[in-house]
Amino acid sequence: MDVPQELRETLAHFRDRVRARLRLRGTLALAAAWVALAIVLGLLDAWLGFENQGRTVLALLLAGAVVVGLGVVFWRSRRFTIGEAAQRLDAVTGDPRGLASIGSDLAVEGPEAPPSPPAPPALPTLETYLTRRALAESLARLRALPEDTLTSRIHLRPVWMLLGVALAAVIGLAIWQPRATSLIAQRLFQPGRELPPYSRYVFDLDPSQPRVIYGKALTLAAEITGAPVEGVEVHLLTRSARNAQVDRLPVFREAGQRFAQKLEGVTTPLEVAFAIGRARSAWVPVEILWQPQLERSEVTVTPPRYAGRKTVPGTLTGEIQGLRGSEVHLRLSSNRPLSGGLLEARVEGNNEVVEKVDGTPLRGDPRTVEFRWTISRDCRWTVDLRDIRGTRMAEPVRFLQRLVPDEKPAIDLLAPGPFAMATPSSAVKLQWQVSDDIGLDRASWVRTADGFRDRATALPGVGGERSVEVQREIQLTNLGVSPGQTLEFLLEARDRNPSLMGVSSSTPVKVKIISEEEYAEQIRVRTSIEEFAARYQVLRDTLDAAAKALDELAEAARSGDRQKIEAARQRALNKQKQAAQWFGDFADDFPAFATDKELSELSGDLQEELEKNAKDLEGQSGWENPAKAEELAKQMRERLRAGSDKLDEQKEMADEFAKIAAVAEMGAELQAIHQEQREVSETLARIAEELAVGMTNNRHKVGELRQRQLRNEERLREVEEKLPERLAQLPESAAKLKEGAEKVLEGLKNFDVAKQMGDAVTKIGKGDLLGASNDSLLARGNLDQILGQPDNPFCDMCQGNMPGGMGSGGAGQQEALAQMMGALKRRAQGQGQGQGPDSKGGTGEGGQGFGAKGGSGSSMAGTQLPVPLIGPPRLQLNGPKSLGSTGDKSGDGRAGGSATSQPETASNTLPGATVPNAKGSGPSLDEVPMKYREAVKNYFSREGEAKADGASGGSGAGGK
Repeated sequence: MDVPQELRETLAHFRDRVRARLRLRGTLALAAAWVALAIVLGLLDAWLGFENQGRTVLALLLAGAVVVGLGVVFWRSRRFTIGEAAQRLDAVTGDPRGLASIGSDLAVEGPEAPPSPPAPPALPTLETYLTRRALAESLARLRALPEDTLTSRIHLRPVWMLLGVALAAVIGLAIWQPRATSLIAQRLFQPGRELPPYSRYVFDLDPSQPRVIYGKALTLAAEITGAPVEGVEVHLLTRSARNAQVDRLPVFREAGQRFAQKLEGVTTPLEVAFAIGRARSAWVPVEILWQPQLERSEVTVTPPRYAGRKTVPGTLTGEIQGLRGSEVHLRLSSNRPLSGGLLEARVEGNNEVVEKVDGTPLRGDPRTVEFRWTISRDCRWTVDLRDIRGTRMAEPVRFLQRLVPDEKPAIDLLAPGPFAMATPSSAVKLQWQVSDDIGLDRASWVRTADGFRDRATALPGVGGERSVEVQREIQLTNLGVSPGQTLEFLLEARDRNPSLMGVSSSTPVKVKIISEEEYAEQIRVRTSIEEFAARYQVLRDTLDAAAKALDELAEAARSGDRQKIEAARQRALNKQKQAAQWFGDFADDFPAFATDKELSELSGDLQEELEKNAKDLEGQSGWENPAKAEELAKQMRERLRAGSDKLDEQKEMADEFAKIAAVAEMGAELQAIHQEQREVSETLARIAEELAVGMTNNRHKVGELRQRQLRNEERLREVEEKLPERLAQLPESAAKLKEGAEKVLEGLKNFDVAKQMGDAVTKIGKGDLLGASNDSLLARGNLDQILGQPDNPFCDMCQGNMPGGMGSGGAGQQEALAQMMGALKRRAQGQGQGQGPDSKGGTGEGGQGFGAKGGSGSSMAGTQLPVPLIGPPRLQLNGPKSLGSTGDKSGDGRAGGSATSQPETASNTLPGATVPNAKGSGPSLDEVPMKYREAVKNYFSREGEAKADGASGGSGAGGK
């Protein structure tokens, strides 16, 4: 009988929805399984490192899994029929009559319909009615069912979860190992692409694109990172482009994680890779170059005739140098016959060709091309060779051309310096180093004096030399100079360049003539307190060494051993001679202090006694007799006793002098601090008033005033720190001085002057100039009051006066103290050592003025480079000759009395023979190489002038 069309469509609709649900679930399950399979295959690839064939199999396996899986999914979904759908609907609705199944049986047609049974007899009318009613009721029931009645039983959550887990695993692997995940994915999905297997190692090949000329060697290297390479074997893999056979070659470690190997005689195309076990780099092809290759080069640079240089052939090393006008002859040889070549010149910063030179093949040698040109500029050349077929080089050969400049002659002033001071009876030694890069033509030195015109004198033996040292000694006595005059000397030199005549002049040497009194004053300024006392200590130690040698001789005589007696006699003789030399030097020393005369006289007396001892030790007979030897030793020991006692008295006086002078130094420092504070406070007050009314012309000086105030504060705190220790060492004879200094120190602490200076510095930094001016003026007023106490010997020192009655010595000691006080005052204010020819003592005035650093130029914080001082000889125990006299010392090679020229015993064994540099005397210029000494002086000179900025000439308060 006829089945309603709607029933057929309804059952087919439920069937189709189930089939779609089944296909979706199967596809999701297939995707999860495929992702899991890809993970497994990727792990296998990471472990085993498949080559291209294996990766192709894996890729086919993944593709086949997709095809087979999709076929299975669709085949299984097609097996779900309308009858199964009706049975499941009856099961869901709980219909015991199976109306849906009945309807499906009647509605089935086409390929799903079972074979038609023989036509039944016609149904009775009642049966027909009931069938139709059952079909109608079945349709009604199906219409009432939700569309997801069957699909809701097909759960997708498990397959979604499986797919999510698989994808999460992929994402986790990508996050954990992004490089590995990316590389393995590319290897699986692009099996035909050359990709190295994953490993922890990262191979960086050098060169990344190797090329080698046919038949030549190729060096390959790899920097291996990512994991340690200790204990593993690294190989170089090679395979021919014609077959897949892989050869493994050992490599050597160049440095760190860099490995290299050299391939000799490469003639066939290769592919190379570096490997550690299964880990390797990507295969890289080696390109074979068939172009001409440079095998040999010859270059000859012929200098111009005036240079007088020889032509020396050589090889092309990357740079050609020559004077302007030099002729260059270049020959290049290749591994192939050549038809020519081209040289192109380009200047730095521009790629435009500025010059071209064509190469011509050499007759008789078809593999060599020659080029000729003249040097005229700095440029870079590129040369390209062509073989007989027209093939060019793989890369042009590049080299630089440097034009060697013909410099002017260089003149270095070695001695004595740009400015020196000398007495009329001294000799000035001048020394220059003259050099030229090509060769000198001539040189002359020029002399100038006040009121006289220049006089030039040609120097012999200079022409043709590249370097020569010129020395001249000027005997000032022969010139008839007088104090106050200034002599000037300079050197001129010319080179041999005919087109560019170079003329150079040296730094002028200005020699100011000073009197011996000025000379003595300069020595006092350069002599530290420690050195003054050390002179006596050196003599005391020298005399003690001589006396001890005599005592040892007497002791050896008492032993009766003739060998010991003879050895002791030789030691005593050496000590007497050394001591006599020392005392002789001090006897001839120039007296800079009033006490030096007494020391010179005593040194002369002791020299005579020591020379007598040396004569007896050397010429007296009877030393083989122990009794007579002991008696002679005692007599010589007694001969020194009187002089030793007098030396003890003078040394005691010197020690007392040094202790008083140490306190006087603090007084001079306070005087300089006081003067500096006066200038700073007045200037700061004036600028504050100007700014208050809108005048800003001097505003730029505020920063400098802040620095000066800060340095003055530091100097005052340094005095407060050092003064108590020095007061504690004062002798009883200076009790009044100690009492006065303690009052000054108490006043400084009670008024807290240093804090007031510090407050001014702070307020300047904050822009409160009015408040800073008040604090600075307050500190100045307190200093006026503290340092102006009446009947206070220390205040007299702070005002530049030397009170009498200091120490237990006589008039000589008092005069020496006054001399030292004057020197300390000048040193504290930055005067004396760095005075120029027209200087009046101020910092940085004229010539080589090198004032002390800090405020007025404190000697405690200062750094001064003294000008050479030439005059009568005086031993200088604390530094080089430039710090003191440069006069000769009896022709014994101890000119200037530097510590390095002391007798061997004194310099090696005597304590006190070398003392620290005078405060403010600065570093030794003798430590600077001779050729650089002038530059160092000029540098500090410019620094001092730049920092002075309006320093006062009288006090040097503006010195830096």
